[in-house]
Amino acid sequence: MFIIMCFTSYRIHSIYVLRLFNDPVAILVAYASFYLLLKKHHCLSAIMFSFAISIKMNILLFAPAYALIYYEDLGLLRSVKYGLVALLTQLTLAAPFIYTNPTGYLNRAFDFGRVFLYKWTVNWKIIDEDTFKSPQFFKLLIGLHVIILFLIFFTRWLNVILPKRFSFTHRRDDPIVTLFISNFIGMAFSRSLHYQFYVWYYHSLPLILWTTNYSVVVKMLLLGLIEYSWNQYPANKFSSLLLHSSHFLILIGLFTRNYFKPTSQTDVSHQTQSKKKRRRQH
Repeated sequence: MFIIMCFTSYRIHSIYVLRLFNDPVAILVAYASFYLLLKKHHCLSAIMFSFAISIKMNILLFAPAYALIYYEDLGLLRSVKYGLVALLTQLTLAAPFIYTNPTGYLNRAFDFGRVFLYKWTVNWKIIDEDTFKSPQFFKLLIGLHVIILFLIFFTRWLNVILPKRFSFTHRRDDPIVTLFISNFIGMAFSRSLHYQFYVWYYHSLPLILWTTNYSVVVKMLLLGLIEYSWNQYPANKFSSLLLHSSHFLILIGLFTRNYFKPTSQTDVSHQTQSKKKRRRQH
């Protein structure tokens, strides 16, 4: 499926074959980290995840879901331990730069307030350049990102941390879906998306869409509209509006996929025992 999708997108083919962006490399390392996580190699996964972040900071968009999965698998204390492993890996990779110019490295490597060039934005041609560059607009996007993550947590992931007496029949998504949704939300509210950023979520879009209740026709249509939006050069108001509309419909699909309903005590006990069993195994 991965190979087929690489051949079906003009933009993805261009990014992987004709360009020298680091985005595909970062995503590849992140995928390797997720594979290790699914195989329950938590230490190696944490190291690889940190490697991916060192290549490109956008991998942090996966971090909320990544931390949640560790918490579910291992509990709080062991999750913190592997978080420290990731931090130590990051510091080790950064050691030569920190030694030479710590301030410059920290300011440039993790520049969360970076202002991108309006010329290259794919998603915000629907607003003028002054608004695009304004700090208020940036703060608005950050706020929306946090709010949507918070809402998706309560509608899809809440069961991970609830005491058993408050559990629901709704289950959190599979780990890989959880990771992809977290990343998708970050992209939907990104300050700017450049053409090479398409690889951040291209291969995850089918899986995300197939967790919604939309018909196959609608799912395929959304994939096509997103592909069309990313292939417009230069981007224009229509292509940006189309991209945002597609993202919005996917978000609606994610929110309307499930609902809360109290479980029986038997189901709650089974959930609790399963979690304890998994933690004992690790």
